[in-house]
Amino acid sequence: MKFTNKIIMSCLPIDQKPVELNGLYFDVSMTFADFKKEISYASFEESVEELSLEQCLVVFKNKAGFISPVVVATNHGFAKYGTK
Repeated sequence: MKFTNKIIMSCLPIDQKPVELNGLYFDVSMTFADFKKEISYASFEESVEELSLEQCLVVFKNKAGFISPVVVATNHGFAKYGTK
């Protein structure tokens, strides 16, 4: 299990409300900083794509009312990464 994927899933709301991708990156990078680590945006995007392919989250590219793409966690993702 990839550390980055677990951190991303832990930063998503349990109530499955949509989160803007840029805001999620900020939360993930702050969590990484707590561990004295850094994450590039490219690495973050790669992990989000991997989680999407695993059906752990869904990315909506053109969601009305949001500036950047929106991410929503799935129950499968919470169960797989032990965040629920």
